[in-house]
Amino acid sequence: MVVAVSPISTDLGLVSRPNGLTNSLALSSSMTLPPGGDFPTYLGNGARTSASSSELMVNPTTAPLLHLLWNYTAGGAVQSQPVEQNGVVYFGAQDGYEYAVRATTGALLWRTFLGQDGNDTACKYVLGVTSTATVSGPNLYVDGGFPYLYALNSSTGAIEWRALIGGSDSLGFYDWSSPLIYGHSAYVGIASDCDHPLVPAGVAEFSLTTHAMTHYFNSSAPEMNGSSIWGSPSVNAATNTIFVTTGNPHGATPSEFSESIIALNATTLAVESRWQVPAAAGLGDSDFGVSPTLFTPASGFPMVTAPNKNGFLYALYQSNLTLAWQQRICCANAQDDHFSTAWGGGYVYAVGANTTLGRSSYNSSVRAFNPSTGAEIWMDGFTESSYGGYAAPTWVNGALVVPDGGALLVLDAHSGKLVDQINVGGETQAAASIARGEVFVGSTDGSVLAFDVALNSSASQSIGLGPTPLSVAFNVTGTGGLPPYRYSWTFGDGTNSTLQAPVHVYASLGIHPVEIVVTDQAGNISTHHLQVIVNLASAGPEPFPSITIEDVAIVGAILAAIAVVLVIAIRHRRTRPPDQATAGTERSGAGAADAPARSEGASDLPAESLSK
Repeated sequence: MVVAVSPISTDLGLVSRPNGLTNSLALSSSMTLPPGGDFPTYLGNGARTSASSSELMVNPTTAPLLHLLWNYTAGGAVQSQPVEQNGVVYFGAQDGYEYAVRATTGALLWRTFLGQDGNDTACKYVLGVTSTATVSGPNLYVDGGFPYLYALNSSTGAIEWRALIGGSDSLGFYDWSSPLIYGHSAYVGIASDCDHPLVPAGVAEFSLTTHAMTHYFNSSAPEMNGSSIWGSPSVNAATNTIFVTTGNPHGATPSEFSESIIALNATTLAVESRWQVPAAAGLGDSDFGVSPTLFTPASGFPMVTAPNKNGFLYALYQSNLTLAWQQRICCANAQDDHFSTAWGGGYVYAVGANTTLGRSSYNSSVRAFNPSTGAEIWMDGFTESSYGGYAAPTWVNGALVVPDGGALLVLDAHSGKLVDQINVGGETQAAASIARGEVFVGSTDGSVLAFDVALNSSASQSIGLGPTPLSVAFNVTGTGGLPPYRYSWTFGDGTNSTLQAPVHVYASLGIHPVEIVVTDQAGNISTHHLQVIVNLASAGPEPFPSITIEDVAIVGAILAAIAVVLVIAIRHRRTRPPDQATAGTERSGAGAADAPARSEGASDLPAESLSK
């Protein structure tokens, strides 16, 4: 039924690379990676929580600063979730290729052809690579357009080996799920090409060492066909348990494992427990087309959630798969909801279609639930999407990123308030990934887009004016973009520095324009301009007090005033009238005019004696 194929040559898959490219990861290692964690698999981790718990840049405060960093156009619709590892983004497209592009620029590193489904009449469009890849070690594991599990060299895209899953595409087999890499094995779900025809389904485990199938769970039993596993397996490593959900049975009557949530022993794939949708809740096609979300509430037991196409979100205890609570999230009179939930910040988050809130109808909705009780914390309705044109939410630092039609909605995860809305074009059908300061999302128009928080910076200096030699301490702080940053200072005197906080000594007089350019890993820049003025230096103690222009002006005014006083005094003396005591007195004797009159009592002593 499931056949393992020995290692094959790369000519079975077309690998193409830009000229001169030999090793993408080697090239990426020449750049310092932005801080934060990677997003290496479907919904971020093996528990499928759809959370980016190690992201450092994106949060409700910075989300309004998100802007388009790059846009790569593939050869067909992108219905897989882009994943990121070590600065490289991987995704599959409807044209049958798996792509690898640089995370910071979107430059193509390689692409490898993994086939297109030849039996596509049931789905009404050509199926290429819709599986989301998982990066583990040096390899990339992904289900192709041909029904094989492929192991690709993540650096070059070369096919290392492949294993047939189920059977030929001509028999109706198609792999929608994404591989779970756990321990030394790969676990993949087996499904059909849109139910026509239904095929023998289940979970296959392959050894990463021998590439042979080691265990198999038959979800169709006791039927020959049906109960497809559309979603990806999830794992609780602490209990060594794998969880899967199944689709509709082959006939009208439910079979043993149809429309169920199932717990499997990861070592043997033996069934440990299962829970089936009650017959009364079924609406014809009560598929679970999702990956189960595993989590443990702060004060509670490990749980698993999964939305069903009947419009209900179910929450069960992992230990025995007994129902904890259920909530309707979609479609009061119809069906269809097949997108996984998210877990983060203490809440469970779910999206739904065709929702009525109060008296208003919406094409989609987002809701937050108390994980222990199922109580609804908040709910919002949106009209951006058409039927099915939305995807699972992604939690990051208290924000919820929700692909909805042609937009990315960013909500405050605690209140549901819309923080930002970003146009992506086309229609989104897979969750967004968030890693190392970037948000990645694919679109049915063939685009994969990357957004990051806009780069910004602020610069300062310790002093702007002074005598030579003048020591100035500079500093610049970068925010947003893709750190770590590079710094380029020019000090306006022919010197420069690459330090974040340099101290520069100016020896030359004049006005010095200073420029600081901050560059992030994506080549974005932020520039600031400062100025330093250097004047004459002090030469030590001066012999005389320094005289300023103001001092000269004051002295001049004083001297002018003194001159005026002297002039007035001289003029006054020249115009003094004759002495009234001697005027008109007749002099007697020959010596009368030369002999001054002596006052009464005047001394006969010499003048010198009088002065003592």
